[in-house]
Amino acid sequence: MKIDTERITAPSMEKHTRRHNVDIRVARLAGLVGGILWFVIGLVLVGAFLEIMARALALDYRTVAVTQWTTIMLYIMLGGVLAAVYAAKVFSKIALALSPDQQQFHPNILLMVSVIVPVYNGEHTIGHILRALLEQDYPRELMEIIVVDDGSTDNTWFIVKEYAEKYPFIKALRHNVNLGKAEALSTGIRSARGDIIITLDADTIPDKTAIRRLVARLAHDESLGAVCGRIVPTGIGGFLYWMQRIEYFLGFELGRFVNEKLARANLILSGAFTAFRSTVLKPLAVLGIPSDTVAEDFELTLLTWKRGFRAGYEHYALAYTAIPVNLRSLYQQRLRWYGGGLQVLLKHSNLLRLGKARLLSQLYGRLLAIHLLGIEYFLPLLHIVGYIALAVAAVTYGLFGIEIFALPLKGIAAAYLAATASTTILCTANIVVALVTEYGVRHIARLIFYALLYVLF
Repeated sequence: MKIDTERITAPSMEKHTRRHNVDIRVARLAGLVGGILWFVIGLVLVGAFLEIMARALALDYRTVAVTQWTTIMLYIMLGGVLAAVYAAKVFSKIALALSPDQQQFHPNILLMVSVIVPVYNGEHTIGHILRALLEQDYPRELMEIIVVDDGSTDNTWFIVKEYAEKYPFIKALRHNVNLGKAEALSTGIRSARGDIIITLDADTIPDKTAIRRLVARLAHDESLGAVCGRIVPTGIGGFLYWMQRIEYFLGFELGRFVNEKLARANLILSGAFTAFRSTVLKPLAVLGIPSDTVAEDFELTLLTWKRGFRAGYEHYALAYTAIPVNLRSLYQQRLRWYGGGLQVLLKHSNLLRLGKARLLSQLYGRLLAIHLLGIEYFLPLLHIVGYIALAVAAVTYGLFGIEIFALPLKGIAAAYLAATASTTILCTANIVVALVTEYGVRHIARLIFYALLYVLF
């Protein structure tokens, strides 16, 4: 079922496309220039800090001359290049945010939507979520809400039933025993009638315009099979909250925004809040959403690409999610994320093989391999191994022809401290600039403090 309340003419589409292409070129240029500028600023800071350290430690001219090159190499390896890459993303995002079409082109096309909320023991959150869905600026006659109680042992079912009795477009389904999120999703999808199926976690509350924005993206772009919203963590401010808040922003918000705008590729959909075409999910639900991994959101992303669709990201479709409040729950969450990610990669390894999938899937598979295998999994290990190898090589052969351990201890200390100070300032400034451009200067002192802690830890 579809209602087209705004006729979209070919000239307006062409004008928007031309404007969008110009914005993309400007953003790429801004990112390139910003990244190079950030790297050069780091080199200047390295020189300034080294000069300060040389005076403080009373280093002689020869030691300072040799230490300069050592400091530059350490700056590059300790994070100078990484800071420049993040700066490029930040400057690209700023350029895109300043464009007239910053909130995307949203044709006012409304499709039938099914919102599926799998829940287990969610008596403290399910009421808030249902109220948020009732407040959506989306026509109720074009929306159904399907809550699947996955064998809850608290009062969740009674709360859901009460809402279902009051509002006819809310459907309450129940498993007698806990079968897991994948099976709960399958139950909901099988009974869904919508052209668009939205999956929503039971600890995530969508903004008032979020559903309309997701639907508009899918209605506008036929190459998209799914699109996720921006997930904003909620909680009481403190060390653990801000570390996760910054991580969400850098890893999810900033990364997805830039990838979507510049590369038109979202590598991993958010399991908390994503809209799918029913043609993507319905066939999967016949046999059931795969439950042999603990990362069904990641697997659904891969299956979307395998069916020849892109996975997208809508930055202005906000949803607020609860995050772990202690280290134990945070550790368990990350174990699920990364362990499940490896499970899915092994299960769908054919994405990395030539001739085994469509061209779109092959390209996605290679991007995914670089991002996950290269950055998320192997880079931390290589970082540790690299330090050990660097120390061994420096002792045995010298660093790039420079016998750094022939330097006095003061020279080594000066080089390391200067490089560390420069990269710390650059990375902290990256985070602060990115957050301020998104959320304004409110709590700027707190942002600087926690950004510095994030970089140090």
